Amino acid sequence: MRLVLSILLFSFLGCSSAIEQSELVFDTKSFFLNEANRLSNDKVGLIKHLRYNTETDSIFKGDSVNWQDELQSFIQIDLAKPSYKKSYATKRIELNNEAYQIEYVVKDSLLKIKRVLISFNSKDSVESIAIFTKKENSYYNQLTHLTYNIHNGYYIETTQQTLKMDSTLFAIKGEFTRY
Repeated sequence: MRLVLSILLFSFLGCSSAIEQSELVFDTKSFFLNEANRLSNDKVGLIKHLRYNTETDSIFKGDSVNWQDELQSFIQIDLAKPSYKKSYATKRIELNNEAYQIEYVVKDSLLKIKRVLISFNSKDSVESIAIFTKKENSYYNQLTHLTYNIHNGYYIETTQQTLKMDSTLFAIKGEFTRY
């Protein structure tokens, strides 16, 4: 019976561009916790490139990386929180070679997470995740773009504009290394 329901659900997803939010929510937190375990078990190393406005620096971390700490910015984006239920419009975007994307776009403008785009390969495995957040109040605006690719690494860029000051750019690029 469960197999029949799974097949029906999969068939529905293959034919439709709109997905019922209450039925399907990608658990980003669990995904990134699993990625942290995978990277640790595979002894994947890291080269980090840091940028603050025009200043740059690089750090080589080898294979002694605490991946749960390293992916904390992604782990905190918990799209499956019960309080987010029905807060996002969801759309399936068909790509070439049976690959596809699931896009979550915020309905409630007060939420910090504005858009999430998850790319899947033809085997229904996640290839990459892009997350867009915006935080604003009367003193500052902060835009953050987080991108994670399971093969190459991650990129986090935050631009902050404060009242009566120039904007500030922070960026971190984490490149996976293999031994």
